[in-house]
Amino acid sequence: MGRSHLIVGIFALFSSLAQVRGQCVDIDRAACQLLHDRDPTLCSEELGVATCPAFCNLCPLECYHCDVSVPDYHLCNTTAICAKGQVCMRKILTSYTDGHHEYEMTCENKEVCDGVNLHFGFGKRDRENRDVSISCCSNNLCNYPMETTTTTTTTTTTTPAPTTTRAPVTTTQAHGCVVDLVFAVDESSSISRSHSQEVLDFLNSVVRRLPVSHSGVHVAVGTFNTHYNERFNLNAHTTLWSVQSAINKIQLAGGTGDLNAGLAYAIDALKPSNGARSNAKNVVVIITDDTPKSAITYSHFGSLLHQNSDNVIVIEIGHAVFAHLSTDSRHDIHLTSASQLSSYDSTVAGLICP
Repeated sequence: MGRSHLIVGIFALFSSLAQVRGQCVDIDRAACQLLHDRDPTLCSEELGVATCPAFCNLCPLECYHCDVSVPDYHLCNTTAICAKGQVCMRKILTSYTDGHHEYEMTCENKEVCDGVNLHFGFGKRDRENRDVSISCCSNNLCNYPMETTTTTTTTTTTTPAPTTTRAPVTTTQAHGCVVDLVFAVDESSSISRSHSQEVLDFLNSVVRRLPVSHSGVHVAVGTFNTHYNERFNLNAHTTLWSVQSAINKIQLAGGTGDLNAGLAYAIDALKPSNGARSNAKNVVVIITDDTPKSAITYSHFGSLLHQNSDNVIVIEIGHAVFAHLSTDSRHDIHLTSASQLSSYDSTVAGLICP
């Protein structure tokens, strides 16, 4: 019993340090899943609370946050941690005069979602007719405009005309960046044991900075060890919210790594049968700390990859160094640890959509 309490105390110390840094993260997401499989009551026990707060849905809610209206929802790329009892909210205004949209996204008290003390701070202060859609939801980053709404409640008003009901409005804009983006992510044990959440957070942070839409950026993610595992292909998701939700469901499996498996995935992911578009630029981002098992296969796959994409970004971790795999030196990023990924989300997004 004393040893058990000691383990809980050590895990609690690490959890407290994470909270001090302003984070709410699991010690190891894969370990949390294993612990939960062994003991389904994990999240109601001290060990689960201390070591697996994200896995147990105990972290504060995070929402997109732009409390000043913006004419294009892609401009709202900041987030905020909500107070206890708040939910994510988005307001979408449609102008009666010219049909333009304005967006406001933030944390909000639940009663406001039911129409209590609503405030409309959009645009000019004249009294022209304007339709406003109010939608609230309670999952992380769920208040980004999406094509369909299945888990939100909507209260819609028209000012000053009588109240009407209408679906939330979604605007799809490509901003000149029409890209089929493929992430090939190393899930070998050297990464999955200690850096799973950091890798997934990095993917989410990169795509958050891109104009993901039906006509803009499409995203595919695959993981690899000695074989590859397609997590979702290029035409599976066409909204930022759905892409991030799919990323959040990924669990890295561990095992031995082989870069060749990642290259094979990237080549397959860019086939039209897997959603690749003829009018889109192909971009590949490879994240790995493993070397190829066969130099001959590596050379062959590398050549095929560059035939399919002239924008290959390679993130090498630790001792992994791959000459000539990235498009050029700007597209080659070398890190000593996966914990440094969070410092390069903006850089990588800029290489994807220059």
